[in-house]
Amino acid sequence: MIYYIKIEDEVISIFDENNKECPGTLEKKGADYLFTVTGASCMKKIKGYWVTGIQQNGGYIKVNSEGSKCTTVTELPTAKEAKLKIDKTTKKVIEELKKDVKLRTMVSYTFDDALFVPIKVGGVLDEFLSTDGGIYPGVKILVNGEAGTLKSSNMLQLLQEAKKQDTKKQVLYVSAEMGALDFKRSVTKHYTDAEHSVHLAFPGEYLNGDNAENITTTQYLINILNQGWDLVVLDSLIIIQQMIRQEQGFSSDSKAEQWILRLLDNHSKRALNKREVHTSFLMIQQSNRSGSIQGSAQLEYMINGTIELKKDKKDKGQYMSFKKNRSGEKDMRLYFTLSKTRGIVYDEPKYRAQQAFNDILSQDNEEGESMTGETLAELLNGAAQLKAQLTN
Repeated sequence: MIYYIKIEDEVISIFDENNKECPGTLEKKGADYLFTVTGASCMKKIKGYWVTGIQQNGGYIKVNSEGSKCTTVTELPTAKEAKLKIDKTTKKVIEELKKDVKLRTMVSYTFDDALFVPIKVGGVLDEFLSTDGGIYPGVKILVNGEAGTLKSSNMLQLLQEAKKQDTKKQVLYVSAEMGALDFKRSVTKHYTDAEHSVHLAFPGEYLNGDNAENITTTQYLINILNQGWDLVVLDSLIIIQQMIRQEQGFSSDSKAEQWILRLLDNHSKRALNKREVHTSFLMIQQSNRSGSIQGSAQLEYMINGTIELKKDKKDKGQYMSFKKNRSGEKDMRLYFTLSKTRGIVYDEPKYRAQQAFNDILSQDNEEGESMTGETLAELLNGAAQLKAQLTN
């Protein structure tokens, strides 16, 4: 807390940092003074020359209850400054700005109409992704989960289905964790359609320029994204980040992360590529041992959604759910299995049962009256039946 002491005609006045007068004492102790504020934990020794100075020249002694040094000021802070508790940086910015920043209402903003037309992937997955069905252009979504939760398979199939829905869409899978041979053996063997329709990129083959083209991973990523894609999967973000940090010599992971996010924003927000499209990014990210997402807090704030893939220990199944979704619902579980012949198969009946179960629990009496015991019993019975369907 800041206090100001004024002595005028031997009358001592004390003010706090909000410019309000408060009770206190200034008691002489030898050559110096002891300053106390009544009802506050403030007791400070003040050199005698500070007191002599304001007695002779006027002004105030400025005392910081948490500091050891005093200063003198010619006047109290203005009521506005005291109210805002303005710091030096804020005060400097206000002084430098010649006029207020102009604010706008939403109707004055203009957007590309294409940003409001979702990319369709077909089936129940469209409903899961957004309320309008599909993935909006220009979004960034984290896909999070432990090893073995089929993150790569789900994302490759999503690209394959997006291409089936609209052959004009350009889709790209960037695999930083595997090379072409490993990707063929473990992922694309289940997706013969994807092998013909989804473009693939393997940045690890370009690390430090060790390739026939003699280009680096950084140059490779910039070049391929500049070609313009509607939908891109990055697998995984943390591995790409480590590659960039190594090549560019960044001193920390956060600086490499910021570099990548700026690159992605150029394509998602600004459409700065040859096709001038707002690219949507699905960024696979491993969970750490505690189950949280690897990366900075800034990463979580800058994304539009987070899909989490988990194994259900109770029924030994697997599911995905949104933990954050600016485009639709979250916490809805979409269960799936992996078929050798059909790839990922989503359990639509279980998803529908979950929707109906949630609808029943949130149902209100239309007339706003208290629900009768009979009606409540019916709802609870229906909810129990749907819950049984959901867990079977």
